[in-house]
Amino acid sequence: QEKQRRSIFDGLPAALPALARASRVAEKAAKVGYDFPHRDMLFDKLREEIQELADEIYPDGQIPHTPATVEADIVADTELADPELRERVEGELGDILFVVANIARRWKINPEEALRKSNSKFQQRVQKIEQELERTGGSIQEASLQEMEQIYQAVKQQEKRDV
Repeated sequence: QEKQRRSIFDGLPAALPALARASRVAEKAAKVGYDFPHRDMLFDKLREEIQELADEIYPDGQIPHTPATVEADIVADTELADPELRERVEGELGDILFVVANIARRWKINPEEALRKSNSKFQQRVQKIEQELERTGGSIQEASLQEMEQIYQAVKQQEKRDV
């Protein structure tokens, strides 16, 4: 009787959160030698995947230089109307997240824990915006983006001083 061939991924829990699963999938592939020889190469791979996303989203593949500032007009987000394009963009975003999970794995960082901490940090900072606005008689619903950003940056500076 011939043995049934088993995959290196057998036994990987299907219910794992997606980032944790990505890290484990990459780890299992690495155990059989399918991995970048040097972890720094993953940053080149990340740039490649970001470019592939840009190629799907922008007709010329060029990501517009749009400085991250609150001093700009608000532009409403629009949904990708073409279902095939949406599927391709989703795939490219998934590839980016996979590479990020792989970077975490190579530096022995749990990607789920890293994201959990970032979520918590952002939530706490926004809650401090709420508290500061309430303290001064305002509310987050009525505050301008500029007011919220000013408080957010002050909170970040205070965190640095507290370290």
